[in-house]
Parts: sequence; C-alpha cells; structure tokens
Amino acid sequence: MLRLVFNRSNALTLYSSSYEDFYPDVVARSAAEGVYSRVITPQAMARLTGLLANTKGKIVFGGEVDHEKKFIAPTVVKDVGPDDSLMSEYVFVHFVQ
Repeated sequence: MLRLVFNRSNALTLYSSSYEDFYPDVVARSAAEGVYSRVITPQAMARLTGLLANTKGKIVFGGEVDHEKKFIAPTVVKDVGPDDSLMSEYVFVHFVQ
C-alpha cells in the first residue's frame, strides 16, 4: 500500500525547486512578450500589488513585480491568516497561499 503524507516543508521545497527550474531568471523572462500572462489594467495591478505588499505572510519565493509591463511573478506566500490582505477578497492570480 502506498501512503502519501502531506508535509508543508517538503511541498515548499519541491515548489521552490520546480520554480527555479522553470523560471531561472524570472525578471529577464518578464520582459519577453508572451512568456507570462499579464495583469490587464493598471487598476488591477495596483490592487494586486497592494494585497501582496500588505500581506502578513512570508513570501517563500516569487513576488517580483514589474509595474510597467503589468507583470507579477508566480508567488507562494506562507503563514497567511484568515484576516490577511490576501484573504480579504477573491484573488484570481498566481499567488499560492
């Protein structure tokens, strides 16, 4: 019988490793058109970066932002409580909490 046990620390290590494999230079890749999705409007960009900036959680990896290109790197945030900014509204982007 195969038994899988979820371990947050191991999962974050695996996510981080995969992130580095797929996105070794996320800032340089953000400049390439079509590589990453973009936030559509400046208002949405301001809202999302505000939520990320005000989180009480810890950014494990990602979080890079390019306002000019309306780009936010895939991001994992840990220790996000129910009263956190990231939990204050529906967020349909690549923040993992």
